[in-house]
Amino acid sequence: MSCDVMGKKSVACPCGKGLITRTGYMDDWNESDESYAIECPDCRKKYRLVSYPKCGHHCQSSKVYSLLDVDYPDYDGTRLEDVFPICVNVNAMPFHEFLIRTYTCSDLHDALSELNDVTAVSRLSGIAYDIAKTHKRYFNSAKISVLREYVGKACKKYHEISDNKECRLPIEQKENDERTAYEAERRKHMIPIHL
Repeated sequence: MSCDVMGKKSVACPCGKGLITRTGYMDDWNESDESYAIECPDCRKKYRLVSYPKCGHHCQSSKVYSLLDVDYPDYDGTRLEDVFPICVNVNAMPFHEFLIRTYTCSDLHDALSELNDVTAVSRLSGIAYDIAKTHKRYFNSAKISVLREYVGKACKKYHEISDNKECRLPIEQKENDERTAYEAERRKHMIPIHL
């Protein structure tokens, strides 16, 4: 598959001696991509390109690029996977264990109560609806009786799983707080690229 260059745009680099260039590409299926390059040898030694998502018009996701000092440290704070290394993946574990790692015990009890009260998936709401939607997406079915069995089993075995959602939540919150603080500080050191 070939890509055609659809355009280039350049701006002066921070030292003023070279350029930073954005190149737009389009392939045979009209899928577009772009690349950025620091063409100044001095700035290339001093900076690296970093990006972060920015929600654009009508919530179309796009990336914003900036320059950051090459020696600026990467995030090295709390990571959930360091404390609980098992990745929560609906395809890699029994469904009731996925539920235990994804929802709190009270959420599962509420979902079970709703599953016991309704006879049709279309009448579900909240967590019970989310569970049904997930089961349908991955297993092509969402029967009340099957969901009731899985959620009931998850409620019974909840505290047997050491990395249940209630144990994961404080670590997730700590990581989120630390990453938010890290990103706020990192952005202070970024030089935006307006291409």
